[in-house]
Amino acid sequence: VQTCALPISTLQKYATDQQRNVLKMEEIRAIGRALGLSSGMDTLISSLNNEGFLLNKGGGRYQLQSVDF
Repeated sequence: VQTCALPISTLQKYATDQQRNVLKMEEIRAIGRALGLSSGMDTLISSLNNEGFLLNKGGGRYQLQSVDF
């Protein structure tokens, strides 16, 4: 859970700045690359989905559950 804390807070800030809570997988990967997490991003995204932080909306889109718009 601690490993996910940094990406979640960064995703929350990004979503708030963009004023939307549905993000494309490529956006999430780009945020991960900016944090130096380029390897294992698919595993991290999958873990965040399984833990309920991200909801897979299909079509390579994920809804960030901790931000509402």
